[in-house]
Amino acid sequence: MPRLEPGSTIIPAHGSIRFALFGGADIDKHIRVDEMYGFDLSAFSNLVPGKHYLNRNDLSLELLSEPQDAFSFDFAGSDTFPRHDRQSLPVMASTSGRCAGIIQWIRLEMDDSVVFENHPSHNNPASGWQHCLFILPQPIHVTPGRVLNITALHNRNTPWFFFEA
Repeated sequence: MPRLEPGSTIIPAHGSIRFALFGGADIDKHIRVDEMYGFDLSAFSNLVPGKHYLNRNDLSLELLSEPQDAFSFDFAGSDTFPRHDRQSLPVMASTSGRCAGIIQWIRLEMDDSVVFENHPSHNNPASGWQHCLFILPQPIHVTPGRVLNITALHNRNTPWFFFEA
């Protein structure tokens, strides 16, 4: 495999897989079914996959924790890229609400001054970088200060997040 010339610029120089707890009535209607016209349809919520790519940018959602990095990569300063990684991470709720799961996105630092981040609170009309939802089987109520433990892992191609019991 050809190597770069010494002094070559690597773009992006750094990258992060970021996440936060999420909830909100608008997004909840997109991923869950409860009651409709007097019928309890909540069992249909079990058909929604635990990992769900969010193809819409027009849904309001609430971040219930501060964003944090699950994994950070130094592409410019390291000549290796880990095949896989797994870690347990505590995540503290910063806002009260009905937590539907974890939302994941990316942050790319192209160089020292140019950063791209598809942060979920920034509604973009179109993007090739979708947010990924890791949905709890049942939503849980969180209050500020409540700590949930999650497992984050990746296999170089795909990140996954799981709530620990």
